[in-house]
Amino acid sequence: MNGTIEILREETKTYRNKTMYRIRMKPSHPYYNKAGHTNKLGGWIEDGVTIDEQSWLNYDSMAFGNTEIKGGVFISGDSKIYNSKIDALGLLRFANIKDCNLKGVLNVTGHIDISKTELDGLLNINLKGLKVSRSHYIKKC
Repeated sequence: MNGTIEILREETKTYRNKTMYRIRMKPSHPYYNKAGHTNKLGGWIEDGVTIDEQSWLNYDSMAFGNTEIKGGVFISGDSKIYNSKIDALGLLRFANIKDCNLKGVLNVTGHIDISKTELDGLLNINLKGLKVSRSHYIKKC
């Protein structure tokens, strides 16, 4: 994939009839020695997904289709990214992102679905801090 992330083609799973491949962080990755990131195994990607050398898709997250992840974003918390372009610095946790173009600085935490949306700038959504118990949706912004 790139100099800091390796695709483990021998470790696969099927999700909604799609073959997914596990990724692994190499020692040259910027998140490799960060506190709390002891598991160097990443999430799952479908063929066609690209992740740059600065970004990371954590253990329980998945990316599908024509997804491009770059800018240093850290994606975790069982997030699922579908056919989206993310060029951002920050954190996405417990988010489902579909057909979006997200740029800038992100802090999205909580059970949220964002679809068919273009965002450029600063996005701060913290539903976990609000103790929201159901999913929220942002669509066509």
